[in-house]
Amino acid sequence: MNAWMPAFRCFALVTIVVWSGLMGRLAAQEPVVSGGRPGQEIGPPPGLRPFQHAQFLSARRGAEWLWSANRPDGTFVPGLRPDLDAEIEDDLLRQIHGAYGLARSARFFASERYGARARQAILSLLVMTRTDPHDPSVRFTVPPSSQTNRLAAAALLVLAVQELPEPGADLLEQAEQLANFLLKQQQKDGSFRVWENGDKPTGNASEASFYSACAVLALARSHARRPNAAKLTAARTAFTSAFRSWQGNKTARAASVLTCAGAELYTLTTDKTLGENVCEMADWLVTLQYGSDPRRLAWQGGFRMATGSPRDEAVSEPTVESALCVEALAQACRGVRAGADLQRFGRYRDACERGMQFLSTLQYSPANTKHFAEWYGPRLYGAFRDSPQQGTIRLEGTQRAVCALIAYFQEVVQVEPSGREATRPSGGG
Repeated sequence: MNAWMPAFRCFALVTIVVWSGLMGRLAAQEPVVSGGRPGQEIGPPPGLRPFQHAQFLSARRGAEWLWSANRPDGTFVPGLRPDLDAEIEDDLLRQIHGAYGLARSARFFASERYGARARQAILSLLVMTRTDPHDPSVRFTVPPSSQTNRLAAAALLVLAVQELPEPGADLLEQAEQLANFLLKQQQKDGSFRVWENGDKPTGNASEASFYSACAVLALARSHARRPNAAKLTAARTAFTSAFRSWQGNKTARAASVLTCAGAELYTLTTDKTLGENVCEMADWLVTLQYGSDPRRLAWQGGFRMATGSPRDEAVSEPTVESALCVEALAQACRGVRAGADLQRFGRYRDACERGMQFLSTLQYSPANTKHFAEWYGPRLYGAFRDSPQQGTIRLEGTQRAVCALIAYFQEVVQVEPSGREATRPSGGG
């Protein structure tokens, strides 16, 4: 386990004492599904196709699992190994993923229950940050990048705060300080300093590209909430640098998040080059999707997440990380719809829906947990497992699946929560 996690949980417990009465009342509530009137959680909107209706409920079940996985101290169950009835190893990034997914669910489903726990989780995570002693306008995580990558942690925390329905001035100010850290990490060529001086890299080049893409998205989303010319300029410069890097070393994970960032920037700027870059990555992601193969029916709709050309890749089982590609293609639909590229829109939409079908086969439900003890099955309901052959649940896996489904309804079907503000950030990670 990450050496910082015991201290994290101790600090987290201190930060949420004031929430105890509220959380006691929330825990007693049953899930609410209504027509989306102010103050109530929305259910499936009218007019959905049967497939879309089922996927909407799938997203809701996943969000319910995230809500139930959040513990009284503000931390999440990091994941489960059902075969051993054991939790998986925890780390700070995994916890931030959980907070981000629950915050996004709170906004989309107009859920006060989700919002309360998401805010509690984010507050407990911010305890593990501090301001720069030399520059109080800059905030970063306490653990060094050799243990928890500071660039990724800051980016994901910014994204989580932006997703809260009502973050409040206090959290927005801390998110601004985290965004300033991202700005400080940008180098002259537009790229980000992923590993800080003196910190030993713990990941490979692919992981560094993914973290950089998350930073680009975080700056774009931060600008959308609180406009700042410096953030927009940095995001555009960083996107150009990251896109060129991706062209030289294509990875699905980096392309997925960069596509989301590019779609956000294109919406903000209507820059034609950005739109073309987004389409280039989205077109490539579509080629990574598994089609119909009688030998591997369980793989249909999933994506190859390996590096290189599809023709050169070894056949590998698709995983829940396919959700990154699904969300990217949903976000790409934003740009091609604005550009009236109906052919691409149809192709991306169809790939999204095939990917969603694949993800639905990974979600635990009463129907596929009958082999577990009657008392144990409910702990799994709504979560997404690793792959068709692996039953492990990872917090970030369920977060990504839920966010992918939400992105489809926001950007492809264009469902908005009734009774909530219409403007909301969009993106992945």
